[in-house]
Amino acid sequence: MILNFKIKERTLSKLQDKNKDNLAYYKCKFYCDRQTWKNEEIIATFTNNMGYTKSVFLGKYEDVLSCTVPKNMIANKNFKVFLHSKSLKTNELSIYLFQKDDIEVERDQVIENVLQQIDTKIDNIKFENQSLKCYSNNRLISTVYIDNVDEAIVQKYVQKYFHDFEIEFQEQMDRYITEEDITFENGILYIK
Repeated sequence: MILNFKIKERTLSKLQDKNKDNLAYYKCKFYCDRQTWKNEEIIATFTNNMGYTKSVFLGKYEDVLSCTVPKNMIANKNFKVFLHSKSLKTNELSIYLFQKDDIEVERDQVIENVLQQIDTKIDNIKFENQSLKCYSNNRLISTVYIDNVDEAIVQKYVQKYFHDFEIEFQEQMDRYITEEDITFENGILYIK
């Protein structure tokens, strides 16, 4: 599940979850206030109810920064989080996670989920400022900070990833979706 947060000046607040992704992990997306946080190196600090603390370096300011929630934070379905840099700190926010019961998903919902995943695919990755910047349709959707990495090595592995993914994706599409399953009417692509 993706947890969305907004940072306005030094106030951290939780945004309404619009997507109900059933991911095997929790990811935080932080929408940062440019005027207050630009040029800052930002860290997210998580604390669980047992007192365990984990800091995650998000990277240098971007409009949107993200990270996965450390596993130790989600065991008891609640944790606290705040953002900080050398000169700034937000309020600490308590997060409570509610797990849904297993719900049978109808076939139409499955197709909608697949199309949403295709729609939000990563189609470009750039290595800049010790970070992997992931783009979808020329829009930055995720930044992953990587320390002490050679840029040539990163580019090699990213190219290999996209090559392997393209082959695997085509093999999956060939196995599951045939030309007879696809129709195009009134500008809408339908998959049976």
